[in-house]
Amino acid sequence: MAGPIVVGMFETLEAALERRESDAARLSFPQRLVLVVAIGAASMALAAAGRGVVVEPVVVPTPSMVPTIPAQSRVLVVAESLFADAPSRGDIVTFASPEDPDQRLVKRIIGVEGERIATVDGQVTVNGKPLDEPWLRPNTVTKDLEPITVPPGTFFVLGDARAVSVDSRVFGPVPEEFIRARAGAVVLPVRYLRALI
Repeated sequence: MAGPIVVGMFETLEAALERRESDAARLSFPQRLVLVVAIGAASMALAAAGRGVVVEPVVVPTPSMVPTIPAQSRVLVVAESLFADAPSRGDIVTFASPEDPDQRLVKRIIGVEGERIATVDGQVTVNGKPLDEPWLRPNTVTKDLEPITVPPGTFFVLGDARAVSVDSRVFGPVPEEFIRARAGAVVLPVRYLRALI
């Protein structure tokens, strides 16, 4: 039951931070330290229990996830196998690029199988209804998105910095088996440290 334990840990930490809808919680230094220690402890405990590498750092080299994840940030990702539930809209995931399986990308899930994804006046819609995206900068416009019904077993992903992100608008929906992990926290630079789950 490692999945619920890890997910519950992040939910408890996030709740304690009184997250605002329009902006992820800003952490004090003690809270940042607690978060990093908790993630590290969970990683070591699960690895010792034979689960292998369950938490690892990943560099996000581009600004495609700004403002959520600044370029060149280090993000701790949690292995997908630890979660009891399937990825859902809003989750930030890492996956093998459909264009280059050796390249790891970090994007946000916007649509799941069976949903119709489109835009109206630059705003993403899901099944014809505007999608609330509090993670975007104000007045963000989403362009070059051809309407699509997400095929079974796939996810439609976008970067938060729509103007520069290479995502499902380019390479199409991502097969579920390509998804390796979910982003747990930005850890470096320290001034950006924050929980993402």
